[in-house]
Amino acid sequence: MKSNFNIPRNNFQCFIKQKQVSKIKKTPSNILTWQAQKFENFERHPWWSISIFIILIFFLTYSLLADNFLLSIIIIISGVIIYLFEKKDPETYHFTICKTGIIAHDHFYEFITIESFWIFYEPGPVGRKEISIKTTHRFLPYAYIPLGNKTNPNKIRKILKKYLPEEQHQESILDFLENII
Repeated sequence: MKSNFNIPRNNFQCFIKQKQVSKIKKTPSNILTWQAQKFENFERHPWWSISIFIILIFFLTYSLLADNFLLSIIIIISGVIIYLFEKKDPETYHFTICKTGIIAHDHFYEFITIESFWIFYEPGPVGRKEISIKTTHRFLPYAYIPLGNKTNPNKIRKILKKYLPEEQHQESILDFLENII
């Protein structure tokens, strides 16, 4: 897809190696830099844990009564994974918009591979605050970049509109389920 936007192709001052984006230094080619947590960590009601535990016990009992030991093992592993993710603290990632693309933690998205962007912004402690970018990749065309609580979405929108078209993206069922869990 050809774009009408002026994107400098060979200006990689803000990106040294695609596989190795380490500490992002403030250089003249960096337009905006911010930090955000990988996911929002908020307190869940105790009933959430109790209900998950009851559901896991129900499926575990069913699998044992049905003599399906493989399903029992999968349910036990699922319970352990849910517990570990619930206790894990979110990591802080660094993001940068530069003249040639967007650096999202350890991945670089060139503007020439991004078809459009959309900012999901729902104010509040549990609201969705992220940039959705549609890339030319066939397997996973959408990437989501968290904004965090201190980043101004209007400022990011104004910068990205210089390089990319803004097009409303629809939330998929998987995205919806991911936000609930």
